[in-house]
Amino acid sequence: MCSSDLFRILATMRQSDDSVASRELLPRSLLGSTRWKQIHVQDVREDETAIILREKFPLIHLHIGMILRVISRVKREHEQNPVLRNSRTEAIGLRTTLKWCHRINSRLKSVGIAKMREGIPESVQDDTFMDALDCFAGHLQTQASRFVLAECIAEEMHIAPRRRDYCFHDRTPSLDESASEVKLGRATFPRLEHHNRAGLKIGASQPFASTRHARKVMESMLAAVMLSEPLLLVGETGIGKTAFVQRLARAVNQKLTVINLSQQSESTDLLGGFKPITARSLALPLVETFNDLFDETFSAEKNQTFQSSV
Repeated sequence: MCSSDLFRILATMRQSDDSVASRELLPRSLLGSTRWKQIHVQDVREDETAIILREKFPLIHLHIGMILRVISRVKREHEQNPVLRNSRTEAIGLRTTLKWCHRINSRLKSVGIAKMREGIPESVQDDTFMDALDCFAGHLQTQASRFVLAECIAEEMHIAPRRRDYCFHDRTPSLDESASEVKLGRATFPRLEHHNRAGLKIGASQPFASTRHARKVMESMLAAVMLSEPLLLVGETGIGKTAFVQRLARAVNQKLTVINLSQQSESTDLLGGFKPITARSLALPLVETFNDLFDETFSAEKNQTFQSSV
């Protein structure tokens, strides 16, 4: 196959070591490692970060100084604290900063702050602090390592230690489910209309214990889903990761498809493929849809004989 004279391949690569040697040498496993023209892109400086934030999020103009102090403190803590240094986590980058600022900007907009001169209300400050913990400490494995960053962030945000401890340890998010929306702590999500009740029955009969830990996890999940952020739940088998997702899906009337993946999973499990089918397998989804519509329209108790014959 012959390529055009104007055909070019542009690739990006991240290197954890910022030494001169690592910047000059490409790994031998890279295809055509001797033919690449390498350009080293430096990290964004703090003054450049401030310019980016001012242009992208106008409502947080007066709070950029606090945001930059938090970012600098978190980075410094990752470099100096042995607990964080040995946690094998990535350093805080611009992407994480933008995610936190996007949350702050959305919260200020939701409470009606349209002028840059207005400060962050006290009701929003706790939510902003919890958002910072989600963005900067949510991936850490232990409670102790997360609390280390919580102390740093609270100090730079001028949050009192008693208030910090309450938000981190004792706070239980409130749950309010109305006909139009679901409000879980600092997260609010609109309820969808019932287009297909069959998909909403997944896990409907499963009991769910709404403990403090469960609500805090689901609050963090819903806060990310609000802004269409990618979300990954990590934990041992059987601790409730799928149950959390099923509970939120039922709360917002969202159809949910659960696919159990393992080392034996193949692409056809996600994309589908061709396999022998019978007439029963084709008709079964239609029967389930018919039964759901029939139950919504007519009395199921008076028509048991008819439904059993279908």
